[in-house]
Amino acid sequence: MAFKKEFKKTTLQIMHKSGLTRLLAGTGKNNFLTVLNYHRVDYPENRPWLDPSLISATPEQFEAQMRLLRQKYSPIGIEALLDTLINEKTLPRRAVLITVDDGYRDFQEIIFPITSKYGIQPILFVPTAYPAGKEFWWDKLYWAVENQDKDEIETPYEKFNLATPAQREKTLRELRTKIKRGDFRKGMSLVDALYATSKPKVKSDTADTLDWDELRTLARKGVIIAAHTHHHPLLTRIPFEEACDEIHQSLEIIKKE
Repeated sequence: MAFKKEFKKTTLQIMHKSGLTRLLAGTGKNNFLTVLNYHRVDYPENRPWLDPSLISATPEQFEAQMRLLRQKYSPIGIEALLDTLINEKTLPRRAVLITVDDGYRDFQEIIFPITSKYGIQPILFVPTAYPAGKEFWWDKLYWAVENQDKDEIETPYEKFNLATPAQREKTLRELRTKIKRGDFRKGMSLVDALYATSKPKVKSDTADTLDWDELRTLARKGVIIAAHTHHHPLLTRIPFEEACDEIHQSLEIIKKE
């Protein structure tokens, strides 16, 4: 009895520390699906040129989360979910679907080995402009803001202070929001301009995103690769026709590749 109590206490502590207590709050309901979305699973120091705010969990946290999902919940893949919806079946109790956005390299290095270990099938959403090695705009913005040689920058929005780490973080946060909510093309032009005036980037020769050959290899291993637009704009902030093109182009490229 003492062992069971201690095991339960330890399990609850792991759930709380790994973030699952908050994320899985509603999973006890019947015919209810919880979707857990991740972007990157890594340590900031592994790729210090990338925006660390995109890290959803450390490898240890992610493994703890997947282990608990397997022990206490009902992980389901997208194919099983579609079968349930099309054939009007009932979802398993505490059903959870794992999704991963953007196709960063840590999907292959960290996420997929861990999910495979626990028999969990994630779905990977890939913005189709990026597997060729193109950098995401938010990572370019992060580098550009963190690596300026000046204490302030002038932008079409306003002047931003870069004098201290806290002010750089505030600037980065505010610029991200303004770019997401504003004209996408103008935002990308600003990112490129800031990037051009920052210190040269020192990084690995390996691309930060997976290429099409690597994605095809993952697909052969059972990973579902899905479209996530082409250039990764916020669809509600671009004209309707452009949004349709973003969706159509990404779907066509996924089918082709």
